[in-house]
Amino acid sequence: MAISRNISLLSLLILGCCLTFAGCSAARETADQTGPVPEPVAQPEAEAEAGAIVTIEAYYPLNEEHQYIADYLQDLEDRYQGKVSVQIWDTATTEGRKKWMGSGLTCMGVFVNGKTTHEITKDGEQVKVSFLKRMDIFWDREDLELVVEQLLDEEAKEREPQA
Repeated sequence: MAISRNISLLSLLILGCCLTFAGCSAARETADQTGPVPEPVAQPEAEAEAGAIVTIEAYYPLNEEHQYIADYLQDLEDRYQGKVSVQIWDTATTEGRKKWMGSGLTCMGVFVNGKTTHEITKDGEQVKVSFLKRMDIFWDREDLELVVEQLLDEEAKEREPQA
């Protein structure tokens, strides 16, 4: 009886580990994003800080495993004061979970100007990047910062007087 209970507990532990490392879907992508990039999810514009050019809206449970993502995104807002607005929804709360469920996401993720997928120029090539799931595993900070810089540059070019 004790052996059967131990096997059951071990099975549950293994299942929990598998779900943790697999992310939110069975089709796990590689961290370097050489696999398929999910289709972009469109999101209505978030409530942006007045005058912000880039709006970031993130959905994560703000627990120990995910707090570093919120801290990083908040740092982006601080670095680009007035140009980048960040809203983070704690999906571990009732309000955050409702917002997440209405966002169209099926996993945790980040919207940048209403989209989860963007094209960037990286090492001279056009690359599609997706900000779904966990940062530093499925997407990286450098790619997000490239998207932010690209959007800020596009806005600056639009404001330049035409000759």
